[in-house]
Amino acid sequence: MSKIFALRSRLSLQPTYLKLATVACIVVGAAISLAPFFPGTHFTIGETSLSQGAIWSTGTFIALFTAGPLTFLAGAGLLLTKGWARPLLIVLPLPQALPFHLVHWFLAGPDPSWPAPISVTVILFIFWAAFWYLYLYRYAGALEYFADAP
Repeated sequence: MSKIFALRSRLSLQPTYLKLATVACIVVGAAISLAPFFPGTHFTIGETSLSQGAIWSTGTFIALFTAGPLTFLAGAGLLLTKGWARPLLIVLPLPQALPFHLVHWFLAGPDPSWPAPISVTVILFIFWAAFWYLYLYRYAGALEYFADAP
């Protein structure tokens, strides 16, 4: 029980946006990892909506079991002030999307592309990476929180 309180107090020390990212990564990562096991689950990839059976039959579960734990790991690393968690959060959309593309290319799973031009995707990723880089490596609150990071 004392470890739970230690993690809770560590979370309370985080700056606001970092706290939001930590909780979101942990919750979303767990939800993505567990989604294939719940009956009635629907998961949308690109423009394709998949039922629970389709998640398993198309091989999409492989991407979910890769992206989910990765996202959870990013949140846990932020909570535990691990040095590798900051660069992971900055590039997180790339390793999250890669398994879905690999399933599409090698297992003929659903196409994870979305209808926006690739330039929009690149611009959104650049904004994501720039925001988290500036926040995690330039904001005093985040620097203070990660001061003793291993």
